[in-house]
Amino acid sequence: MTYLKLCGFVLYFRLLAAGCGLLLPAALAPFPAMLLEVCSGCDYAARTGLWASGLCCAALSVQGASVLLQVRTLCPPEVSLRSLLWGRLLHLPLSLALFYLGLPQSAVESFNTLCARVVPMRRVPTDCALLVFAVCCITACEACRLTEKRHKTQLRQTKTALRLANRRKMW
Repeated sequence: MTYLKLCGFVLYFRLLAAGCGLLLPAALAPFPAMLLEVCSGCDYAARTGLWASGLCCAALSVQGASVLLQVRTLCPPEVSLRSLLWGRLLHLPLSLALFYLGLPQSAVESFNTLCARVVPMRRVPTDCALLVFAVCCITACEACRLTEKRHKTQLRQTKTALRLANRRKMW
């Protein structure tokens, strides 16, 4: 069930980021995507052109709500996310500073001259649809298994209660 939750977070926030990308202008699309899901943030950042590398670095640093909820799912409730959140806030300016200080000027020029993406945009919705279908199938199988397990438990409890009632009648 934990793996379903983890996949669900990625899927849900990926779809939210795609929706934000469709509704917002291209220049603003990376920001909500970065806050929602890492891969979506990098994807939209790569489309911005001049600031693509810095925005992608920021998306990796922030990690997004999807990663935070995945960590929350995997950690016991006693573990606080406070240190992770503070770490993300400190990591963002440090990683951007190191990225721009360590990046030679020739690399910046070559990033700016890269051609557009080669992967056609038709592929993303198909992938998402297949992934949603797979998660729905897994969820349905898990729900059937849990329902069957509950039914067997209730049947066993009913039989036990009937046996006890019959024994009491005999006394």
